[in-house]
Amino acid sequence: RPSTISLSALMFVIGAVSLPLAAPLVWWEMRTHPLPEMTTSLWAGLLYMSTFTTLIAMLFYGYGVKRIGPMQASVFIHIMPPFAAVFASVFIGEALRWYHGAGFVLVASGAILSCYRPAPVLQSMPAAKEPSAARTASRP
Repeated sequence: RPSTISLSALMFVIGAVSLPLAAPLVWWEMRTHPLPEMTTSLWAGLLYMSTFTTLIAMLFYGYGVKRIGPMQASVFIHIMPPFAAVFASVFIGEALRWYHGAGFVLVASGAILSCYRPAPVLQSMPAAKEPSAARTASRP
Protein backbone atom coordinates (compact mmCIF):
# COMPACT_ATOMS: atom_id res chain seq x y z
CA ARG A 1 0.00 0.00 0.00
CA PRO A 2 1.27 3.49 -0.64
CA SER A 3 2.61 5.23 2.45
CA THR A 4 0.19 8.13 1.87
CA ILE A 5 -2.83 5.84 2.53
CA SER A 6 -3.58 4.65 6.05
CA LEU A 7 -4.38 1.01 6.72
CA SER A 8 -7.94 1.84 7.78
CA ALA A 9 -8.51 3.82 4.56
CA LEU A 10 -7.16 0.91 2.53
CA MET A 11 -9.48 -1.52 4.31
CA PHE A 12 -12.42 0.79 3.62
CA VAL A 13 -11.55 0.93 -0.09
CA ILE A 14 -11.19 -2.86 -0.24
CA GLY A 15 -14.62 -3.22 1.36
CA ALA A 16 -16.18 -0.58 -0.90
CA VAL A 17 -14.82 -2.27 -4.02
CA SER A 18 -15.62 -5.83 -2.94
CA LEU A 19 -19.22 -5.11 -1.92
CA PRO A 20 -20.56 -4.48 -5.46
CA LEU A 21 -18.44 -7.34 -6.79
CA ALA A 22 -19.83 -9.81 -4.24
CA ALA A 23 -23.44 -8.58 -4.36
CA PRO A 24 -24.44 -10.54 -7.52
CA LEU A 25 -22.98 -13.73 -6.06
CA VAL A 26 -24.83 -13.22 -2.79
CA TRP A 27 -28.05 -12.57 -4.72
CA TRP A 28 -27.56 -15.79 -6.72
CA GLU A 29 -26.76 -17.77 -3.58
CA MET A 30 -29.88 -16.50 -1.83
CA ARG A 31 -32.05 -17.39 -4.85
CA THR A 32 -30.69 -20.92 -5.25
CA HIS A 33 -30.25 -21.93 -1.58
CA PRO A 34 -32.59 -21.22 1.33
CA LEU A 35 -31.27 -19.11 4.18
CA PRO A 36 -30.29 -21.09 7.27
CA GLU A 37 -32.10 -20.65 10.52
CA MET A 38 -30.49 -17.74 12.35
CA THR A 39 -29.41 -19.37 15.61
CA THR A 40 -27.14 -18.02 18.30
CA SER A 41 -24.26 -20.19 17.14
CA LEU A 42 -24.68 -18.93 13.56
CA TRP A 43 -24.58 -15.31 14.75
CA ALA A 44 -21.51 -16.11 16.87
CA GLY A 45 -19.81 -17.67 13.85
CA LEU A 46 -20.62 -14.65 11.68
CA LEU A 47 -19.35 -12.29 14.36
CA TYR A 48 -16.15 -14.32 14.73
CA MET A 49 -15.51 -14.42 10.97
CA SER A 50 -16.17 -10.73 10.47
CA THR A 51 -14.16 -9.60 13.48
CA PHE A 52 -11.25 -11.93 14.04
CA THR A 53 -10.53 -13.58 10.72
CA THR A 54 -11.10 -10.45 8.69
CA LEU A 55 -10.71 -7.18 10.56
CA ILE A 56 -8.23 -8.05 13.31
CA ALA A 57 -6.17 -10.36 11.10
CA MET A 58 -5.86 -7.64 8.46
CA LEU A 59 -4.83 -5.06 11.06
CA PHE A 60 -2.18 -7.37 12.52
CA TYR A 61 -0.90 -8.27 9.06
CA GLY A 62 -0.66 -4.58 8.15
CA TYR A 63 1.24 -3.95 11.37
CA GLY A 64 3.59 -6.84 10.57
CA VAL A 65 4.23 -5.52 7.07
CA LYS A 66 5.03 -2.13 8.57
CA ARG A 67 7.44 -3.69 11.10
CA ILE A 68 9.38 -6.18 8.97
CA GLY A 69 8.68 -5.03 5.42
CA PRO A 70 6.52 -6.43 2.63
CA MET A 71 9.06 -8.93 1.28
CA GLN A 72 9.44 -10.84 4.53
CA ALA A 73 5.79 -10.48 5.56
CA SER A 74 4.53 -11.90 2.27
CA VAL A 75 6.26 -15.20 2.99
CA PHE A 76 4.20 -15.74 6.12
CA ILE A 77 0.94 -15.82 4.12
CA HIS A 78 1.88 -19.40 3.26
CA ILE A 79 1.54 -20.42 6.92
CA MET A 80 -2.26 -19.99 6.71
CA PRO A 81 -3.04 -23.47 5.23
CA PRO A 82 -1.16 -25.39 7.96
CA PHE A 83 -2.93 -23.33 10.62
CA ALA A 84 -6.26 -23.98 8.89
CA ALA A 85 -5.56 -27.74 9.06
CA VAL A 86 -4.75 -27.52 12.78
CA PHE A 87 -7.84 -25.41 13.50
CA ALA A 88 -10.02 -27.81 11.48
CA SER A 89 -8.64 -30.66 13.57
CA VAL A 90 -9.24 -28.86 16.86
CA PHE A 91 -12.63 -27.29 16.17
CA ILE A 92 -14.45 -29.66 13.81
CA GLY A 93 -12.65 -32.94 14.37
CA GLU A 94 -10.85 -33.31 11.02
CA ALA A 95 -8.07 -35.88 11.08
CA LEU A 96 -4.52 -34.62 10.69
CA ARG A 97 -2.44 -36.74 8.30
CA TRP A 98 1.28 -37.07 7.74
CA TYR A 99 1.16 -34.73 4.76
CA HIS A 100 -0.19 -31.93 6.95
CA GLY A 101 2.92 -32.22 9.11
CA ALA A 102 5.19 -32.41 6.06
CA GLY A 103 3.52 -29.35 4.57
CA PHE A 104 3.92 -27.42 7.82
CA VAL A 105 7.62 -28.32 8.02
CA LEU A 106 8.19 -27.24 4.40
CA VAL A 107 6.26 -24.00 4.76
CA ALA A 108 7.84 -23.09 8.10
CA SER A 109 11.36 -23.89 6.91
CA GLY A 110 10.81 -21.82 3.77
CA ALA A 111 9.57 -18.90 5.88
CA ILE A 112 12.55 -19.16 8.20
CA LEU A 113 15.04 -19.45 5.36
CA SER A 114 13.56 -16.43 3.62
CA CYS A 115 14.29 -14.29 6.67
CA TYR A 116 18.04 -14.79 6.38
CA ARG A 117 20.02 -12.34 4.31
CA PRO A 118 22.76 -14.17 2.39
CA ALA A 119 26.20 -12.70 2.02
CA PRO A 120 26.85 -11.42 -1.50
CA VAL A 121 28.41 -14.09 -3.67
CA LEU A 122 30.07 -11.73 -6.11
CA GLN A 123 31.55 -8.49 -5.04
CA SER A 124 32.52 -6.01 -7.69
CA MET A 125 35.87 -4.37 -7.33
CA PRO A 126 36.17 -0.70 -8.20
CA ALA A 127 37.77 -0.14 -11.60
CA ALA A 128 41.47 0.72 -11.49
CA LYS A 129 42.14 4.30 -12.50
CA GLU A 130 44.72 5.00 -15.15
CA PRO A 131 47.33 7.59 -14.37
CA SER A 132 46.72 10.80 -16.30
CA ALA A 133 50.25 10.79 -17.76
CA ALA A 134 49.76 7.37 -19.33
CA ARG A 135 46.51 8.48 -20.98
CA THR A 136 47.98 11.58 -22.54
CA ALA A 137 51.11 9.76 -23.72
CA SER A 138 49.10 7.17 -25.62
CA ARG A 139 47.20 9.77 -27.64
CA PRO A 140 48.58 10.45 -31.15
